[in-house]
Amino acid sequence: MVQHYTAVSAAIKDKMDLAIGVAVGSSMQIALLVTPSMVLLAWFIGADMSLFFNTFETCILFIAVM
Repeated sequence: MVQHYTAVSAAIKDKMDLAIGVAVGSSMQIALLVTPSMVLLAWFIGADMSLFFNTFETCILFIAVM
């Protein structure tokens, strides 16, 4: 929530480098921390979840990071 506020306020102040850096950093945190954590939690509770993404999901994740 704070990262979104920071990105928006930086964009309003015409500091687009900072706004894009904050937005990309937030996306990378989700991709690199939350997703693997959810997979480990799913294994622990016995749910079927893996890090196997189909081609479309892989392309979308790649585009989002770029």
